[in-house]
Formats: sequence, C-alpha cells, structure tokens
Amino acid sequence: MRLSPYEALAVKCPEEVYSASPRPYDGLPAIHYPLHEREVLVTACGRICMHRKKITVSTVLAGQRLGIKEVDDGIRIVSFMHGSGAGDGNRTHDIQLGKLSFYH
Repeated sequence: MRLSPYEALAVKCPEEVYSASPRPYDGLPAIHYPLHEREVLVTACGRICMHRKKITVSTVLAGQRLGIKEVDDGIRIVSFMHGSGAGDGNRTHDIQLGKLSFYH
C-alpha cells in the first residue's frame, strides 16, 4: 500500500513539520583545477563555451567552475570537483563528467 505525501506526514502540511537545520550552509569552497589546462564557468542555462561552440552540460551546474583537460587531439575530459588538487580529504563529490570531442 502506497501512502500519499500527506498521509506520510499524518495529514499535515510539510511546513508544519519542517524545521531548519542548525548547521549553516556556506556554499561550495572555491574550486580550482591546477591539474587541468583550463577552467570554464557553466552559464545560467547550463552551457559552457569553448572554441566558439556552446556545449550543454547541465543547469544543475550553473554558476560552477569545471576543469577541462585535453587527453587526445580534440578530446577533452570535463571534471567537476575531480582532480582539483584541493586534497582536503573530505571531498565526497568527485565527478568525472565525461569526454568532449571537438573536430574542426
């Protein structure tokens, strides 16, 4: 038997049972990619611009910096918080986004 969201909250509105976290959120730390050749900023519409081309990545990453590293002629690895060299030991969001191909 599936419960509706309101049944799961004893027929209360979410705002009646919500409580704010006591921990402050300061956002992500400044991310730099010293092991990558280039850093790009994801636009509000979820794109990066390289070599006069617009590449859609994700609106989830809007406003975040990505690292770009060429691994072969025209092939680049795009990373978010992966290989940033931060080395703080607490990072849990190492993501290798994949490879981009550029052919002229």
